[in-house]
Amino acid sequence: MNASGNAIERERRARILVPFRRNRRWREVGARERTNAIDEPRPRVSFRPRQLLGALLALSLVLLLWWGLHFYLVSRLSSATGMASPLLLWPALALSVAYLLGRGVARFFRPAAHLLVWIGAVWMGVFCVLLSVVAVHDLFLLLPFERFASGRAPDWLLWSLRVAFGAGLLASAWGMRRALSGPRLRRLRVELAGLPQQGLRVAHLSDVHIGETIGKRYLAKVERVVREADADLVVLTGDLSDEHNGGDGSGFRMLASLPSRTGLVLACTGNHELYAGGERSIDAMGAAGIRVLRQEHVLLDLGDGIPSLTVDGARLATQGRRLVIAGIDDPQFPGGRPEQRLEAALEGVDPAVPVLLLAHQPVGLEAIDALQRQRRGESLSRHPSLLMLSGHTHGGQLPPIIWLSRLFYRYVRGLHRIGSVVLSVSNGTGYWGPPLRLGAPAEVVLYELRAA
Repeated sequence: MNASGNAIERERRARILVPFRRNRRWREVGARERTNAIDEPRPRVSFRPRQLLGALLALSLVLLLWWGLHFYLVSRLSSATGMASPLLLWPALALSVAYLLGRGVARFFRPAAHLLVWIGAVWMGVFCVLLSVVAVHDLFLLLPFERFASGRAPDWLLWSLRVAFGAGLLASAWGMRRALSGPRLRRLRVELAGLPQQGLRVAHLSDVHIGETIGKRYLAKVERVVREADADLVVLTGDLSDEHNGGDGSGFRMLASLPSRTGLVLACTGNHELYAGGERSIDAMGAAGIRVLRQEHVLLDLGDGIPSLTVDGARLATQGRRLVIAGIDDPQFPGGRPEQRLEAALEGVDPAVPVLLLAHQPVGLEAIDALQRQRRGESLSRHPSLLMLSGHTHGGQLPPIIWLSRLFYRYVRGLHRIGSVVLSVSNGTGYWGPPLRLGAPAEVVLYELRAA
């Protein structure tokens, strides 16, 4: 071969290998098993001045609301204890900004930042629980008394307020214990049209939020639960880390080594991947060995042995033993609506093959169902053929968010059927912010997929 031919061959091989240098597990699986690779580099995510201004305005409004709620709680605590409000107000305001201050200086003063984040996170959780309990007390006891009675408030009303504060502190302690003890294992059985009889076992993790309060000790508890699940493969639906650009990568490496029969760990992006560094954070996931699916899919061969990634093509011989696993970016990444991303991810896929979709936020379900019906036809859409795994909501995590989250999301937790689509929304495997969970325990979900 002449010099020109050698140069062309080297260029061709470079185009094939570049995407896999960023993801160790892709190299182990092999370039030929990537079903719809995109060789050209993806655009870097950047913030425009208008977006930055909008974010600052939103942060200012949130802080004003946050401090206003602190004024309310401090005034009620003053009534319950008889202490002067200023003596309670200044410590409360200092605690209210400890978390943000710790996150802001984390890259410059690590030990101090770690302490501030822990103090602020604990206070954030205790404050939310106390606010919820006291607000319920005032809504059902104080307001009716002031509305229908006159004169001095009776002693029982003061004592009920004190009981409310005490109950809130006890609930906070219990919620912290539950959160720090690690996730539970929840088992679900889902039937999908087109799956073989032997089915598949999938362990689903979401919203781990590796960072200042979730580290190796917590991840070791996650690993024990995944090992107990004894799944065929592990999938992660975003918000894996809050560390800038993935930190030192040790958290991602622990997630990439989670045990399963195939050794595969597949993931999609979440909104916190964007906040924590965007493309660089995603590159760190790939370098650790997590295969991130971004508007793309892989084919899983569900033969008699251990399931494995397979070459795209020759579908007719084994199409009844195939499962497509697709992943799409979080809606905050540029790239269109969820159904548009899914359409790109499923390009070239046989409509008869069932789909396991990894999508961080539980949104766009009606449009996704319409796309799936269009792909398969009404006659094949009587039984669900697409299982969408999501997270993001944390199941509410703690009050009052556990109540308010339903104002923003139609599907907050659990299993739902939307036409030909089955949606499962995880409570999350870790927590964000407060190391506290009440009414929405952290979980690893084990799906036992069977033929419909």
